[in-house]
Amino acid sequence: MEHDNALLVERGLGSLERFWDYKTAEQIRDLSDEQRVALQHVRRILAGNLDRYPAIPCDMMQGQVFLADASFILKTDAMVMREKYGFTHVLNCAGQEVGTTAEQYAPAEIKLMVLDAKDVHGYDMMTHAEAAIAFIDECVRAGGKAAVHCVAGVNRSGCMVVAYLLWKTRQPLLQTIKQAREARGPILTNASFQVQIVKYASELGVDLRETPPL
Repeated sequence: MEHDNALLVERGLGSLERFWDYKTAEQIRDLSDEQRVALQHVRRILAGNLDRYPAIPCDMMQGQVFLADASFILKTDAMVMREKYGFTHVLNCAGQEVGTTAEQYAPAEIKLMVLDAKDVHGYDMMTHAEAAIAFIDECVRAGGKAAVHCVAGVNRSGCMVVAYLLWKTRQPLLQTIKQAREARGPILTNASFQVQIVKYASELGVDLRETPPL
């Protein structure tokens, strides 16, 4: 296993760097060997079947945290979101790209947080993690339901949901990524966000290794 991991570091990410933008490549060069191996496994889990989009919203955590997209958010009336879907909190990770306001959700008593984040390579999505996690966890602890969205419900919102799952459960990184991939389908296709999630998991102290077979 150690020999295989060494090959992943030497051949896997090293050969891929030239296909990524320079900001992402710089982020990768800052990773430890263990983090690089974890990133390679993350990329393998997330690859393939990128056209399979399950119905929105997608349940990401025990009926309380859901991923949504702009289409669902913009076409669904606030009262319908509250009465039909049970949402008490909405986290907009796309800023004015999806123009939602606290006023439109006020009649349904839905709390709104807006993050002005960008889905571009090199953007530091984790600058929003602390605020996003606090907002989602407030919802979860109160027994509510959170709809977390950006435009496509893949990268910005996906990154914040995965960060929350890691923070809340402290389960192994690859287990969390697999669960998110199975629930959402395409998620975290932004390579910079993949790197940032690996680094965040490492900072939390969660296991970065492959789960050994039982």
